[in-house]
Amino acid sequence: MNITIISDSIYTKKSNTTITMAKAFAERGHKVNVILPFYEKHYSDKVLEFEFVGASNVKIPKGDFDIKLYSLNNGDICYYFISNNKLFSREKEWGYSDDAVRTMMFCTASIETLLNNDIAVDSIISDCPNTSLISVLLKLKYHTSARLRNIKCYHYINKQNNARYDKSVITSVFGLSPDEKHILICKNEVNLTKAAIICASRIFVGENAVSILYDRNDDLHHTVIQFGFKIRKIRLGIDYSTFSPEYDVDIHKPFSTEDPCNRVANKLFVQKYLYLKESADIPLIVLYQNRNNDIWHKYKHELTRCDIQIIIVSDKIRQSDMPMVSDNCIYIQDRSAETLKNIFSAADFCVFGCLDSECSNPAFIAASYGCVPILPRHRFYDHGFSYFNKLTLDGNGYTYDPNIPTDILYTLWDALGVYRHDKKTYQKLLQNTMKKGFSASESIEIIEKETEKTVYSFI
Repeated sequence: MNITIISDSIYTKKSNTTITMAKAFAERGHKVNVILPFYEKHYSDKVLEFEFVGASNVKIPKGDFDIKLYSLNNGDICYYFISNNKLFSREKEWGYSDDAVRTMMFCTASIETLLNNDIAVDSIISDCPNTSLISVLLKLKYHTSARLRNIKCYHYINKQNNARYDKSVITSVFGLSPDEKHILICKNEVNLTKAAIICASRIFVGENAVSILYDRNDDLHHTVIQFGFKIRKIRLGIDYSTFSPEYDVDIHKPFSTEDPCNRVANKLFVQKYLYLKESADIPLIVLYQNRNNDIWHKYKHELTRCDIQIIIVSDKIRQSDMPMVSDNCIYIQDRSAETLKNIFSAADFCVFGCLDSECSNPAFIAASYGCVPILPRHRFYDHGFSYFNKLTLDGNGYTYDPNIPTDILYTLWDALGVYRHDKKTYQKLLQNTMKKGFSASESIEIIEKETEKTVYSFI
C-alpha cells in the first residue's frame, strides 16, 4: 500500500507523532512518503542531506506562490519538503496575520506535489490541525482528478487545539463557494477540525484530543454525533527506537526488562542531582501535573506527610505553593524528552493528572522505563493500562476514578503498599509495565483495516 503522511511538524530524527507513524507503516512493508514544510531556520544548523527535486508555482485565491521541493531518504521512508521564501523562512511557524494563507498554500502544494511528481498514493493521512484542510481540498477541489478521486483521506486528531480562523477567509483564502462554506463554520468561525470530520474518509482520535469532541455545548460535538460513524479512537503509542532504556544514551545507566538492576543506580543519581536524600528504599514519585495542577493543590498535605520523595513536573505551579520541606520534594519545569527519560528511568511511580502530552505520550514513555503509571480512567478512551492485581499478577499499572475525590490517594497507597512490603510482586509489576505493548503497531492495524475496505466514498 502506498501511504502519504502530510504534516506541518518539524522533521527530527527523534520521535514525534509523524515520525512514529511513518516508521510503523514502513516496518509493515508499506511504501511511505511524508510531506513537510521546509522551515529554513530550523534546519540551518543541522547536517541533513537534502536533495533538490524541482521548482513550481502554486495558485490559490490569494495569489501565486513559488515553491521549491526537496527530498530526503531515511531508511524506507522518503520525506518531501516544501519551501517558500515568504512563508517558511520566518522566525516562527505560526502567529502571523497570514496563517490561513500559509495553511492553504502548504496543503495545496502538498497535493500538487503528489500530482506533479507522479508519487503513487492510495491513502493520505494528515496529523496536524491545519492539515485538516487536505480532506476538504480533495473532496471539493480535486474530486475531478482521476488520480486523486479514489484516494482515501484520513485525519488523525492528537492535539487539544483546532485550527481556527475568521470566517472571512472562507472565500478569499480557501476559495469555497457560499454553498460550501457551512463545512468550515463552527461557532461562527472557521474550524478545520469540523471540516475534516465532515470530509475525511475516517477520523482517528488520539487520547489527547478526545475531550474536544465531547463538549456537549459545542457545535463540534454535534458534528461528531452526525458523523460519528466515521470516528475511531486509537492510541499511537511510542517509538521504541527513541524511548528504550536498554539503548538510551541520555539516561545515566541503561537497563532492560530482564535486568532492571541499573534502575537503582539511576534513582541514586537523580536523587543526588536534585538534592534529595539518597536512598534506594524511599519511594520516588513523579507528579505529572495537568493544566489545573489538581493533584498537588488538593493533596499536598497528605503527600508531604508520607515517607516518600516527590518530583513535580509542571510549568504552571508557583514556587510559593511548594512545601517548606526541601529534602523530600522538588519542583522542575523542564518537560523535554531527555529530562523526562532520566526521571522516569529512576522513579518508581508517576501520577498523571490528565492525559496531556508534550513529547509523544508521557504515560507510555514512563511505562517503557519501568516507572509505573497511575492515571485516570477515561470514559471515551482505552489508554492501554489496567489495574495491577496483587493475587493474579495481572495488570501493568494503576488507574483511578477522577470523579471520586480521594480515589487517587487510595490508588497511590495501594501501589506504595506493593512497593514497600512485597518486592517480588513489585518486580512482576515492573516487568508487566515495561513490556513493549505501547508501540504504534496496534494503531497501524486499525488504520490498515480501514484502508483495505472497498468503499471509495468520502462519506
